[in-house]
Amino acid sequence: APVLYAGTGPATDSNTLWNDLKISLSAVGDTGTNTIVHPIQFNNLTASDGTPTSIDIQLTSGFNASFNGTAASTSSVASLQNDRVFPKSGQLATLKIQGLNPSKLYGLYFIGASSYSTAFTVNSLSKVAAGNNHDGTWTEGGEFVSFNSVSPSATGEIVVGIQDGAAPIDSFGVIA
Repeated sequence: APVLYAGTGPATDSNTLWNDLKISLSAVGDTGTNTIVHPIQFNNLTASDGTPTSIDIQLTSGFNASFNGTAASTSSVASLQNDRVFPKSGQLATLKIQGLNPSKLYGLYFIGASSYSTAFTVNSLSKVAAGNNHDGTWTEGGEFVSFNSVSPSATGEIVVGIQDGAAPIDSFGVIA
């Protein structure tokens, strides 16, 4: 089955269709000073095989944004997380995945960034991506967390809460 990839960084391979979610920033650098106006809606995302979908993502509240330089890093993990939106200072950010079939179950993967821990909550279940500082591994609970067999609401939505850990700025960069 086709997979839906969406995030703020580039795809890891040129054969993968990626929904690059572009957010205008006022400055370059990981300062956390780029507050974005909510909500931000990304409509009709495309599946990995090029099939159009009716799936939308909405950044509902609590996000800031930054861009980590002018070019993507060569490491696949680092390039996925090159630019990002994130909560900070304990702020809870929420996003909605919309347009889902209420009778289906979905698998969600959330990739964290750097060495910061980030908590992701879906349907009252929280998981933490501790962050492994781009060590080249792909570890559940390190670089990413997954939620399997997630049921959307009757209206076809899944709401995701994202909250930073102990560091002053923690983040997420990719939804796959």
